[in-house]
Amino acid sequence: MTVNQKLKLIRKDLKISQVEFGEKLGIDKSSMSKIESGKLNIGIEGLNKLQHVFDVDLNWLIAGKGKMYLKEGNYSKVYANEPQVSYLTEEEKLAKELSQLKDEMIKEKEKRIGILENRLKDVERKLDELLRSK
Repeated sequence: MTVNQKLKLIRKDLKISQVEFGEKLGIDKSSMSKIESGKLNIGIEGLNKLQHVFDVDLNWLIAGKGKMYLKEGNYSKVYANEPQVSYLTEEEKLAKELSQLKDEMIKEKEKRIGILENRLKDVERKLDELLRSK
């Protein structure tokens, strides 16, 4: 059984929809469908959330060793309603922050360019007025 097939098995065991399962893992419906059908693989962050939110044994998921859940019985339903937690690594958090900062800097530069373009138009208008008045 593939990892993707096991993910579908977990979801069915939890008796939740693909949408709800994906939401808990931070994965949209379309991607979740592709993951379950084997067209896309779940990422590291999704695996991390799978373990923390649903108490899934990743050793079972990936290597087929052990049991589906880390604890005896299906305690995962308790975890399913817990608030979402970010499991980004420090590097991922930093990359995200840098990307946001870059976007902010680009917007600020575009704003400044707009101001400078308006000033240039004003100067050109005044220059035209001066040349016509001569």
